[in-house]
Amino acid sequence: MMASYWRLFLAQPRFLTFGFLLAFISSFGQTFYIALFSGEIRATFDLSHGEFGEAYSVATLTSGLILAFAGKRIDHIDLRHYAVILAIGLAVACLGMSFSHGILSLGSGIFMLRLFGQGLLSHAAVTSMARYFDAGNRGKAVSFAALGFPCGEAVFPLMGVGLMIWLGWRDAWLLSAIVIVGLLPLAIYALLRDHRRRHQAYLEARADNSQEAKQDSDQTVGHVLRDWRFYLAMTALAGPSFLITGIFFHQVHLVAEKGWDLSIFASGVAIYAGFQLTTGILSGPMVDRHGARFIARFYQIPYVLALLALGLIDQWYGGLAFMVLAGAASGFSSNIKTTLWTELYGTRNIGGIRAMTAAIDVVASALSPALLGWAIDAGVSINTLILMCAGHASYAVVLLSSMYRRQKYRRRPIA
Repeated sequence: MMASYWRLFLAQPRFLTFGFLLAFISSFGQTFYIALFSGEIRATFDLSHGEFGEAYSVATLTSGLILAFAGKRIDHIDLRHYAVILAIGLAVACLGMSFSHGILSLGSGIFMLRLFGQGLLSHAAVTSMARYFDAGNRGKAVSFAALGFPCGEAVFPLMGVGLMIWLGWRDAWLLSAIVIVGLLPLAIYALLRDHRRRHQAYLEARADNSQEAKQDSDQTVGHVLRDWRFYLAMTALAGPSFLITGIFFHQVHLVAEKGWDLSIFASGVAIYAGFQLTTGILSGPMVDRHGARFIARFYQIPYVLALLALGLIDQWYGGLAFMVLAGAASGFSSNIKTTLWTELYGTRNIGGIRAMTAAIDVVASALSPALLGWAIDAGVSINTLILMCAGHASYAVVLLSSMYRRQKYRRRPIA
């Protein structure tokens, strides 16, 4: 297995590193990182859990709506320029967080972090891999780039805590902006210096009269929007974005109610990342061999077990079980949520299609901080909320198993 990854890396070292780097840097806009600053931010602006959750949700929801349009531009703009624009946007977002002095400026900073970090950088990382690698290597390429997510989850929490202790929360964001704008654009251009040749080879391959190309050319965003199966699948596939975002966003309250230590729980994210890394590596060859539709039937089972453990066990090992099982499921999730759409709808318009699905994920992640925050303010216990999330994960397993029970799913014209 590792030999196949090694051969792939030797063939495309800079491009695969580019995908990994974008996924890694997207951690600045991920909930698990921003939530580390939630206590200091709420104290600075005198916000309750629900009020901060509402501001976070509005910012994330707005970013999700824009993501559907900004994300599809990757189909039309040179990837080098597109990625540098995202890097500059992320730096501006960090500056906005550092200099925020009211709820509106704070919301603007969070909006930009979510749009450029969690949204567009994540989108560009895996979409570029899905587009430029063929079906025999696509799963491994997406998995390689997606390794940047667990690596970020392993590094950024400890980095964030350290920066807060050393500089305070505002200067931590300021230093981040300086590092991003100083290093990331140069790294992007260096890693993509041969991209013009790669894109030309892709266009030439698209011009072939292969059956795959003929099928692919018909699958536009409009076709997807007229496919009822897409909407049904998204009710299950968007679930983890809601569930995991809500838990990590309210981790400060969760550990307080459980009687755990925040630093220990935050360090447990490294365990989450380690299992996400492991299953992420495993998922690539599995998807290339069995197909994303087959793997999609089972990958959320560990989410169910993780949420049951976290909701039913108040001892520290309940948190450990959650990190292990949820991390294992997330390793498959990053791959499935990209390669599934290429199997069903092709690669020609994958930027626009995946931008639309990513926007739905962002909307789902936008709802959970506010909804769970209001429930917490209303007195609902965190265990009750987690068990309700486990119920949705169980629904997702049943639905996806039913939809993709036949491995050989044929795309057919959509009226």
